[in-house]
Amino acid sequence: MAIIMRHFLKIFLPLFLLASCGQNNQLSIPIKSNDDSVFVLSKEIEAIKHSYTLRERDYALLYDLAERIKPYCDNFQGPDKSKLPEIYNFCAEMFRRRCYLENGRSCPIKQCKYRDDLIDCCLRAIPLSKETGDTLCLNYTNSLEFLAAAYEQLGKIDDAMKLRFEILAKYQKMYADWSDMPAFALYDIGKTYELAGDIKTANEYFNKVLSIQKRVESKFFTETIDSIRAFKRKNKLQLK
Repeated sequence: MAIIMRHFLKIFLPLFLLASCGQNNQLSIPIKSNDDSVFVLSKEIEAIKHSYTLRERDYALLYDLAERIKPYCDNFQGPDKSKLPEIYNFCAEMFRRRCYLENGRSCPIKQCKYRDDLIDCCLRAIPLSKETGDTLCLNYTNSLEFLAAAYEQLGKIDDAMKLRFEILAKYQKMYADWSDMPAFALYDIGKTYELAGDIKTANEYFNKVLSIQKRVESKFFTETIDSIRAFKRKNKLQLK
């Protein structure tokens, strides 16, 4: 138990010392170009993601951190902005998770008080990634994904669809043709068409997913395939 606690403090203490310091000194003050706190945060966030499985009480700390460090990024004036998309992506992920788990239940984006922060993080991260030329990475595609999901819930289907197709194009460059990531992007496109009421086109994309699933072994396909089967049963379509 003591070892786990030391490990926990080693990871989180630098983050919260830094975040607390910012809160006590007015977060509205822009970061100076010689202030490397954004890059320290980037390293610590990466360590968190690769260290161990977080428990729900650990996420409470990360939620607080996201609220505190977003203003740092918004006001960052340093010349090197290469780490900002990663931190914005982290913040967006935390705001998104809070919407889904607000008061212990799923909270629709329309009703979520973190909605605007979530969308703003994505809208800031995406152009920054393009500016630095770093768009073939999960930080970029995750920001697209978070934004697309938010737009879908807000009824902005056309905007969401554009993002879904961009995610697919990126995955096709990042991964092999017959791998699970492009398949998941195809599935999401199908779900967006289903949401738009275009059952025929949705079914076409779901069939593409099934074709990939026959060639690729992935433990992550189970829920996706179950969802496609439910879609076909509901719409009385043949399962290929």
